[in-house]
Amino acid sequence: MSEEGRKFGVVIFDDAQDPRGGWYCVAGGAADRFAGAHELSTDTLWWTNISYEHFFRGQNEIWRIPNLRHDKYLVVSHIDVLKEWGHPPDTTDADFTCAFCASAFDRVMRNAWRLISDVFPKIDIESAFRGKTLREDLRCLLPELEYPKGPAAEVFKTGRAWEEFTSTLVKPPRGGRRLMLRRPRLSYAMELLQTPVPRDPFEWISRGDMRSQAADKLDFVLNNTRPCVANVVVRSIQQEVAEIYGFGNAIDKDKRVNREWVAQPEFQIFARYADLDVKSVYIGREYWALMPGMAEPVKDFFTAKYHEYSWAVGVIAECFWRAAMLGEDKNKAGPLRDGEEKAQTSWQGLWIRAADKATMFQCSMRLTERGHAVTGYGLGWVRCTVPEEAVTQFISDGLTLGLVPVFSDVPESAFNIRNLPTWGGDKESAAVATFTVTRNTNMLWNLDKLPLMKPDKQGDYVKRLKERFSRAA
Repeated sequence: MSEEGRKFGVVIFDDAQDPRGGWYCVAGGAADRFAGAHELSTDTLWWTNISYEHFFRGQNEIWRIPNLRHDKYLVVSHIDVLKEWGHPPDTTDADFTCAFCASAFDRVMRNAWRLISDVFPKIDIESAFRGKTLREDLRCLLPELEYPKGPAAEVFKTGRAWEEFTSTLVKPPRGGRRLMLRRPRLSYAMELLQTPVPRDPFEWISRGDMRSQAADKLDFVLNNTRPCVANVVVRSIQQEVAEIYGFGNAIDKDKRVNREWVAQPEFQIFARYADLDVKSVYIGREYWALMPGMAEPVKDFFTAKYHEYSWAVGVIAECFWRAAMLGEDKNKAGPLRDGEEKAQTSWQGLWIRAADKATMFQCSMRLTERGHAVTGYGLGWVRCTVPEEAVTQFISDGLTLGLVPVFSDVPESAFNIRNLPTWGGDKESAAVATFTVTRNTNMLWNLDKLPLMKPDKQGDYVKRLKERFSRAA
């Protein structure tokens, strides 16, 4: 099916746990009511508000309709989209939610399709989007990843070798608002995709073997030029760091496990604050990086002019680096031996998770030092609970650390072009940060159109936007 033959739309069921009637909208059209999923057009990929759990494990078996997707098919939900564009979910009508999210979804998917088709010119759009998530659909653009086998696959699991998201032990202030700050999506994706990652094969080194190679086990891991994953015991950790770092804090009360393994990027940060005993190590062959091995259209996508202004491109960029953290594709994993388990992530994915943990921990500590209650962090963002009277200061502190707020969290008239805090992030993201905190949604929405425009039209379009912005300021 050609690009012109595939449409993108959004479905908001009245009851997402019992998906029958609701609102639907194809991007570019008006929202309307429908009575049942059987009424929805088959030439449209529909992004629904059904949770992953109910989509695949509910009693309705809605997953059998091939052109429906669950609410986290992207790395954002419909509620996230509304918040990131300044629309309060609790007071926004379902028909507006449906139409607005359809436009946002269409932009993400059109950009994703252009990227995939540039790399694989013979692929059709129907085949390009068959995964359970856009991350799965985009993983075909990554270099070949390497997955642990045998004992390593059995121990390298969430909670034991990494934490995708860390809930801290900080007690939030009573009556505060839960707010989020994030690293700009595109630049953060580029940073993580250029993180040195390991190359197979890995060998296991016991405590005794380590002693024969180095007098200091800690130094053996810290300064080894080969990639290491250490099996550690935490003897102690600095008090002011412990509740933020949350080493091994369980997310699910029914799945509490002891964290044992730490990849080198996280180890190098953790060792500054904790007394660690290294019990054994997996050590890889050498370091490399994912980005240099990408196809040229992918490199161009991440560095293209004006892409740093685009929300839709940022969503794809986050999908991209998180695709590297996925478990092994069941179609490529091959049969497992008796008692053997499939890896939950690749060696490279483990390193990217570790780099994200280390980076967002450091952001969390800097916010803590400024008096903010960090309750969780990971996947490029930090969550805090903030008293109402401290919201503006919290956002200001985030900006100086290179963190952008969610649009709907920015108080009306709190910032203008003349009272902006110093932006502490990369210069390419400064404009987006400025438009966000000055609540210039029109400028952001128009800038988001740029990647889907023909290159020869972009320059004049940007010039007109700048003139409009200058007059408004």
